Amino acid sequence: MSKSKKGKKDVAQNVDKKEKVEVTEEVVKEVEKNEKENKNEVKKENKKIKEEKKEEKKEKKAEEKLEKAAKKEEKLKEKEEKKEKEEQNKLIKKEMKKTNHDLAIILSIVFGTIILAFAIFGVYFYKSNLEPVVSYEGGYITKAEFTAYYQTFATMLQYYGYSDEEIVDQVAQKAAMDKIVYDEATKAGVTLSDEDSKEIEKIFGDEETVNSFIEQGIDVSLMKQIYEKDYVMRDYLEKLQDEAKDEDVISYIKSMYGDDVSMIEYNTSHILFKTTKTATTDDPSTTYTDEELAEIKAKAEEVLQKALAGEDFGTLAKQYSEDATAEEQGKYLMYDDGNTVEEYEAAVKSLQPGQIYPTLVETDYGYHIIKLNSIDENGRKNSTTDREAYVDSVINKLVEEKNIIENKDKLYDLVYKLTGVKVGEEEEEEDTTTDDTQNTENTENSNDTTNTENEAQE
Repeated sequence: MSKSKKGKKDVAQNVDKKEKVEVTEEVVKEVEKNEKENKNEVKKENKKIKEEKKEEKKEKKAEEKLEKAAKKEEKLKEKEEKKEKEEQNKLIKKEMKKTNHDLAIILSIVFGTIILAFAIFGVYFYKSNLEPVVSYEGGYITKAEFTAYYQTFATMLQYYGYSDEEIVDQVAQKAAMDKIVYDEATKAGVTLSDEDSKEIEKIFGDEETVNSFIEQGIDVSLMKQIYEKDYVMRDYLEKLQDEAKDEDVISYIKSMYGDDVSMIEYNTSHILFKTTKTATTDDPSTTYTDEELAEIKAKAEEVLQKALAGEDFGTLAKQYSEDATAEEQGKYLMYDDGNTVEEYEAAVKSLQPGQIYPTLVETDYGYHIIKLNSIDENGRKNSTTDREAYVDSVINKLVEEKNIIENKDKLYDLVYKLTGVKVGEEEEEEDTTTDDTQNTENTENSNDTTNTENEAQE
């Protein structure tokens, strides 16, 4: 091969080689570019996934928050319903205890033979209507007496859901019980005080009050007697509570709750910052916002620090507490009777007399600042609730021993004449061809009901 040809061949090979190198470099650059783009895509995808997870987490957290809020709202609703029920029961007692413009007082409720025990007595005899309709050992209730009581209380009992038969029974039991208890009060030498007499004169000196009695068909002079005897009976029951022997009260408590019942009295004080609010027409919600709750807690913490620093606890309670005990410097007597929320009870039992719980105690009611003032190992005997219950048991036993008997026929006939309502008539049977199974079930249900009523009476 000539040099010329060899040179041309070398040049061609060099060109070829150069082109291959250039192609290779372009391929490498393209690969690197693709890898970079892929990395960017992966990075973007990872970022997107991360954001999605973050969003999912945020949504989950929001759902949990909503669920928690819903549960809290439900809990608050249950609490409000319970509170409303308790308030309604209190209202029943309060309205039947007669404030200045109430119609009468009910001292206690007893189920069974005596379902509802009232606490007043009024005597109003009509010469032409003295036939007994209720009798008991040592006395009786006339048509005139029953009529006066019925006119006073029937509407109120009907409002609270009592049936016609139950209303007749309650009014009859009330009239008899009042007469029995009032007789015991006079035997004990309890009379109407001058202060109570002036209060009654003030009530019946009010034209609006008197007119309301007249509009309801209530004899004003009789109602005044009812008020007078009511005050006497109230004083008599208070006398029984004050004079009750400690050992009798203790014995009663143990008979109700068992011999191992705790008799300890924890004398505590507390400052409450409520975390729920009362619904209004303008704002039906009972919950605060998170920001509002944070402000409430911060304020509670501030007052807690003042208490821990030695400022007078009673003064702080009167100034800051939203509980009804504020005016009494936050004082609250606690017993092991299940009537105190668990968180409060646990905090109190961890303290020594004179100590303040170091942190806020949160309950369904709100944030509490708690102080234990003292402990009385046998102090439950002084519990107003237990002493009242003991006296009620004494009165109920006395009434039961009198064996109250109602003449249902005469009572129902009297109510029919007064109102035109036929009481005690059985409803017609809807189906007289019920099968044996249903009859058996009805018999069992009837037996269960009878057993329950017997247990209640016992």
